[in-house]
Amino acid sequence: MRPHPLLLTASLLALPLLAWSQAWGSGGRSGNAQQEHYEIDIYPGIERTDLQVTRSFSNPGLGQATLEIDLHLPCEASLSELRVLDGSGAWIDAQILEPRDADLRWQGHLADAAARGPGESQTNGDTAVLLSRDSSCEATLELYPIPPLQTRTLSYRLSFEPDYDDGSYSVALPRFQDIGEAAELKVHQGVEPGLSVAVNDLSLGARAQLELDGRDPTSLTMVASDPLRGLARAADLDLASLGAASSSRRLVAANLDLPRTLATLPPVRRVTVIVDASRSLEGYERKALTTAAAAYLERLGAEQPEAKAEILLVDREVRPFYYGYVPASWAADALLDLEFEAQNGSELGAALDAARALMAADRVQGPTQAKGGLAPVDWVLLLSDFELRADFELEDQRRAADASAVHMHVARVTDDDGALGFSPDTLSETWTAMAHESGGMGWRLDPSDADPELVGSEWLAPRRVWGLEFVREDADAHRERIPLAEAALAGTRTHWGEVLDEAPQSTRALFSGAVWGQTRSWVTAPDLDYGLGVAATAAMELDDYALSTEEREALAIHAQVVSRFTSAFALAAFAGPPAPPSGPKTVTSRTGRGGSGGCSMGFGARCGGVRMRLPTLEEGLAAAIAACPDAPAGELHFEVHAPEILAVDSLDRCLEEALWAVDLRDYDPVQDGLVVLRHGGGAAAARDGAASLSAEVVAAERRSELLAKLK
Repeated sequence: MRPHPLLLTASLLALPLLAWSQAWGSGGRSGNAQQEHYEIDIYPGIERTDLQVTRSFSNPGLGQATLEIDLHLPCEASLSELRVLDGSGAWIDAQILEPRDADLRWQGHLADAAARGPGESQTNGDTAVLLSRDSSCEATLELYPIPPLQTRTLSYRLSFEPDYDDGSYSVALPRFQDIGEAAELKVHQGVEPGLSVAVNDLSLGARAQLELDGRDPTSLTMVASDPLRGLARAADLDLASLGAASSSRRLVAANLDLPRTLATLPPVRRVTVIVDASRSLEGYERKALTTAAAAYLERLGAEQPEAKAEILLVDREVRPFYYGYVPASWAADALLDLEFEAQNGSELGAALDAARALMAADRVQGPTQAKGGLAPVDWVLLLSDFELRADFELEDQRRAADASAVHMHVARVTDDDGALGFSPDTLSETWTAMAHESGGMGWRLDPSDADPELVGSEWLAPRRVWGLEFVREDADAHRERIPLAEAALAGTRTHWGEVLDEAPQSTRALFSGAVWGQTRSWVTAPDLDYGLGVAATAAMELDDYALSTEEREALAIHAQVVSRFTSAFALAAFAGPPAPPSGPKTVTSRTGRGGSGGCSMGFGARCGGVRMRLPTLEEGLAAAIAACPDAPAGELHFEVHAPEILAVDSLDRCLEEALWAVDLRDYDPVQDGLVVLRHGGGAAAARDGAASLSAEVVAAERRSELLAKLK
């Protein structure tokens, strides 16, 4: 018969757990831990939003109280800086340790308390705190003891990296209520100057802080005062130097938060749309161009109602559509319904001359007031295939454009132009260069894929960084270029990260791309703060990096965060060694009131949302045997039909009585049957705990057979 897993030889932690079960088995009264104070100070920041948590727990009872609560944190919350207040009023910082080491210290603290007799401990004893996290990100806080009529205070820090979209930063905070009353939240002004902060869509404004109840989730929204500001960060972490001794790799990561505004443009006064009406331009191609221009004018009219527009049709002649400037939205409607018979000829030069003359005429009126210190400007949209006569005066037009204050976009059709269906044209193309020099750009559109609304918004103001790439530079000025995006939208985040084998250290990093043909770069260098954030994220396994357990553990220790690879342990001095628990374990419920024995459902059970920490059955059996110090090594049997013991067979009277006293409801469930227990005697059980015994469960029908062998 295979031994039951709950009755196998105990682990290295058997002795502390044995002592703990002995302590719980003693008589007396137990204290009830209650939450006395729960406050969270929130410091909004666009790079990191920090929450400083302070909690106090009291014990109004007459026995030693323990506390174990689940903090219910999202995986995105980094957990660090655990501290506990000692008897002198000083904060004691916790150590970040491997989970096994932290647990050994915690169990040693419990075992030391449980092993002390009368007069060997202090009622107001030293207090230990353990903070751990499992692979599902669940964080558990354990504290022992909270002495009778005493209070214990601790703090820890939660950090969130805000999401970034459409130029604003946001953090979604969970509810903060695990036991007792919900936390009191105090939202302070942003850590960056000029940061606009809103809490649940309510602006913080000039208030120093805003107080909230933590019973409901809270959302923070932050907007930087400078819409043209972009934020680039980089990290370069040598994993071997951080403690991953067998690693020869480095983790390099970088973020770019593109500004929500890529350029500040002057307001538009007038727009002249020049439509190539020649036969070389297919109807569907012309329709794609005019539909995009209509979307541009529609958006212009909505955002700048004073802007005016005119349409010029050009083949071998130039034909005005309105013979004057009308509201932009009118021209947009006209472009959508534009119908005419295509003719020979493409006199684009004559059309451009006519447009400049028309906009320069005194009789033409439009908005003239400067906005934001920028005077209104005139624009030309030139839509054509640029199939021109051989002697077209291109250089004359270029000189005329240089001498004019009119801005210009030129657009042509092409096939399969990228994921968006449109893109900037190359600056080596003369018409594009001419438009770029005027303050606009040349564009290519795929008639089958281009979204007119996207094209129109891009023509009105730059919304994308084209050809975005990440450049990593080392100490020898060697540059590695990594393409990131064909077009990155303003106000969004771009992330790059990779684990590199035996790569040189990065000394500089930059993101580079083009905005309407102008090169833009955001330069940074690897820095410690961002590196700590990258390490914390890696410790929580919230990334796609192919890192080993050793590497993630090293990153967790570097970031000093609690994760499944690391725990935090602190011991605060008070009057001396703590007293053992004085009675059955008390479980603290959500209401903050304890109860003893009301939730005996086995190890890992929950009572009111707080997990119970119960000794295993092995420790209970070892404790029972240890109660008979003179009992020799041997074998005994007991029949189980949960939740009771039906029969006990032992040649030792003391052991028989001790086994009859075991309450199975206090331990993990065990299968029904006859438990055959082999042990090293009372002295060995007291010394070695569960390591001194082994057991298996057999069919109850074998009791007579085994009893005969026992006798």
